[in-house]
Amino acid sequence: MGITFGSCTAMILALYLYLTRSARQARNVPLISLGYFLFGGSALGGMLVLLGICDRSGVARQSSEHYLVLYSYAASLAIGVLLTVRAEIKWRKARGSHGAVGGMTK
Repeated sequence: MGITFGSCTAMILALYLYLTRSARQARNVPLISLGYFLFGGSALGGMLVLLGICDRSGVARQSSEHYLVLYSYAASLAIGVLLTVRAEIKWRKARGSHGAVGGMTK
């Protein structure tokens, strides 16, 4: 269950980065700020939902099952974020994004 929630949170970040590439390249500050809140909220929200599900299913807070769920969430989120950031860096290198917008330099 932790793997599912961690992967979904990383997928939200990946979708945000993919769908907002042109706006981020144009330095759209409100959209960039939205991304920070979106990722932070989904990461924290996923963790809280996961803890709630564990409590309702009878998993004790200090048990090995509880820690297994939390560590699997953290590991899958970390792997997903690393892969997403790696893809973003590759895209920026391929596009030649050096801060110029629309081919114009400062």
